[in-house]
Amino acid sequence: MLGVGGTATLHLIAPLGFDSVNSSGWRNRAARGVIQLPGSGERIIAELGNWRGRRPSDKEGRKLSKCGCPACQHHGLDGLKANKLEGFCNRATHNLWILLLEVKWLKKHIRAGTYEDNYSKRLDNSRHRPLVGELLKLLGEGDTKESGVTTRLARNAPLGRL
Repeated sequence: MLGVGGTATLHLIAPLGFDSVNSSGWRNRAARGVIQLPGSGERIIAELGNWRGRRPSDKEGRKLSKCGCPACQHHGLDGLKANKLEGFCNRATHNLWILLLEVKWLKKHIRAGTYEDNYSKRLDNSRHRPLVGELLKLLGEGDTKESGVTTRLARNAPLGRL
């Protein structure tokens, strides 16, 4: 079984009860100058090679300036944009921090039965949000109004290693 290395993709596996995260995806992204954002997926923050992708928006830049990860607290946005080993270490630290924060958020809401009501506010990645919505709809088929899909998620998703 392969693990998931992206924050947005976690939202596709956690409702199914999978609890595996990737130990190399966040490092590979860091090596390419890419960082993870909660619920948004990845953004290119450092110009390293010919990698393509989205840059952080102004709103995301403001969020990043308030990031609580050790790399951002000590080195700020300049640390994420740096090249060579310093930049890699800062981006890798940031990416792992964000991945673990997303896992914590998922655990909290799935266990509390509030995931279905909150995922769309958290998951602002337009590509993944409709997929998660369809997944939740499929998981909820056959549920009674009283039990609902969030109760099923809380009951069935192990999230032990997440």
